[in-house]
Amino acid sequence: MLDIACYRYAKLAVPVFLLFGSVPQPLPLATPLHEQATHVMNRMGYGGTPSELQAITSQDMLTNWIQDQIHSPLAPPPAALTNAVTALLGSTPVIPPVTSPAASPVSHNWRKDALARYRILMAAFQPQQLRERMTNFWQTLFNTANRDLVTFYLANQHSIGQAELAATYAQYREYEAFRSAALSTFKSVLETSIHSPPMRIYLDMHVNTSVAQPNENYARELLELHTFGPYDVAGNGEPNYSQQDIRNLASLLVGLQVETGVNSTHAAVENFPIDQPPAITLFAGRAPRINPVSIPSSVNSLQKIDMILSHIVEQNQTSDYICRRLIREFVGDETSTQNLLLACKAQWGMEGDIQAVLDVILSSAEFLDNPNHRRSMIESPFESAVSQIRNLGINPPTAASNQSTPYTHLFNSLEFMGQSLFEFPSPDGYPMDSFLQAGSHRARLRFRSALWLYPSEGQMQPFAQSFNPPLSLDNPATIPQTVLDHLYPNDYVSDDLMAAADILTRSVVTGNVTAWPAQSATGLDTRDNRFSAMMSYIAGMTQAYVK
Repeated sequence: MLDIACYRYAKLAVPVFLLFGSVPQPLPLATPLHEQATHVMNRMGYGGTPSELQAITSQDMLTNWIQDQIHSPLAPPPAALTNAVTALLGSTPVIPPVTSPAASPVSHNWRKDALARYRILMAAFQPQQLRERMTNFWQTLFNTANRDLVTFYLANQHSIGQAELAATYAQYREYEAFRSAALSTFKSVLETSIHSPPMRIYLDMHVNTSVAQPNENYARELLELHTFGPYDVAGNGEPNYSQQDIRNLASLLVGLQVETGVNSTHAAVENFPIDQPPAITLFAGRAPRINPVSIPSSVNSLQKIDMILSHIVEQNQTSDYICRRLIREFVGDETSTQNLLLACKAQWGMEGDIQAVLDVILSSAEFLDNPNHRRSMIESPFESAVSQIRNLGINPPTAASNQSTPYTHLFNSLEFMGQSLFEFPSPDGYPMDSFLQAGSHRARLRFRSALWLYPSEGQMQPFAQSFNPPLSLDNPATIPQTVLDHLYPNDYVSDDLMAAADILTRSVVTGNVTAWPAQSATGLDTRDNRFSAMMSYIAGMTQAYVK
C-alpha cells in the first residue's frame, strides 16, 4: 500500500489519457482471438489501438494484418501524422536526393530533443508498425551517439548551434535510411550503416587513415556486434575471427570519410588511400564456420566495401547471429526455439532476406500460440511510453491542440528512466538493467511520463463521459474495475482491485479512509487528486511494463 508521501507525490502525476485527450470506449472482455491479436500487435509494433484490435474479428483478418505489415512497401505517413509533426516540431527536415547530396542545404531547426519527439510520434501513430519496430531494431543494433557528432562538427570550426543542427540532421537522415531499408535485406541495412556519417564518426572511421596503423574500432564492432558475434554460439564456442582479421579488415576500410560542411552533413566520402594495402585474405583458417575471402589490391574502396559486406552477409555465422536476435526481439529466448532458428536460417539467402525471415518467425506457433512467450519480455521506457499512447487510442496532436509540452516531458522522462534517445551509452546499446534500476518509480513513470505537473481540476468529468455508458462518479467502487478492465482486461487480480479502490477512497491529505468527496470539493482532497493517486498505483502493477 502506498504511504501518504506517495500520495502527495502522486498527485503531480496525471495519466497519459488525461493529457492527450479522451479515452476511447472500453474494450469488450478478452477472447482468445483478442488476446492473440493483442500479443501480436505488442510484439510486431508498439501495441494495438482499440480500433485496430476491435477490427480483428477472425483469424483470417489477423493473418492478413500480419502479412500486410511484413510485405507492404514503404508508404508516406498519413496526413494526421504529418500534421502532428508540423504541429509539434515545425516542418520536417529537407532530405536532398542521394544522387546529388550537395544540392540542398540543411533546412531545419531541429535539435536532438525534436528528433526524439519525432521518433515517438512515428512509433505511436504510423500504421506501418512492423516497419517502425524494425527501424528501431536496426537503429539500436547499429547505434550511434549524438554527443560524438556534436563534438565532430565543433572540431570542424562550427559554432555550438551549427554543430547541434548538423548532428541532428545527420542522425535524422540515418534514421530515415534505416526506415527505408528496414524490411529489405540485411546487406542493405549494413550498407546503410557503413555509409552513414553518424556511424563513421561514432566508430572512428573518419580517423582511420593509415594502412600501416589502422584504427580498428569499426572493424571490431562490425564483426563483434553487427554480424558474426565473437564466438560460435551453436558449436563449441570457438572464436569467429582473430585480432589479425580485425586489423586486416581495418586496413581494407582505410579512407572512409565524412564531409564536414554544415550544409553537407549527410555526405559520406570514400577517399581511396595513396598507400593501398596489398591483396589481403580475411578469415583464413576459420572454415567451415566462416569461409576465407581474398580482397585484391586493384579494386576501389566502394568495390571493396561491396565485396566485404557481401561475403560477411553470406556466412552462416551472420545468419545465425541476426536470426537469433530477431527471434529474441519477437518471440523470446532463442535457445528454446532451435527449430524456428533453423527455419529462419533456411530463408536467409545470399543477402539476408529480412521479409522471408520475418515470415517464418511471425507465422510460427512459437510466436502466435505459445503461452510461455506471452507477456514474458520487459518493455524499454520508449516502448512503454509509446504503447500507452497507442493502447489508449490517443489521437495525434494537431496545431490547434498545442500539445507540445506533454511530448517534451515524455522525452525528458525517458532520459530519467535510462533511455536517452539517439544517445547510446556504448556501442552495444542500452543495457536492460539500466531501465530496471533507473529509479524505484520506474513502472509508475509509465503513466506519468508524459507530464509531471498538470492542472488536475476538472479532469474527472471528461474522463467519465468518455466511457459508454458514462462512468458514474457517484459510486467509487465502479471506477477502479472499469479502469482496470480497460487497461488490463483479464489480467489483474482481486487484490489489485481492492487496493485501487482503497486508494480512491483514502484521503490524500490525512491518509485515512473517508467518504468519496463531492465533485465540487476544492483544495488538495478532490476527486481528481484521489483518482491520480489511484492511477499511480495501477501504473505500478507488473503488467504495466511487460509485453
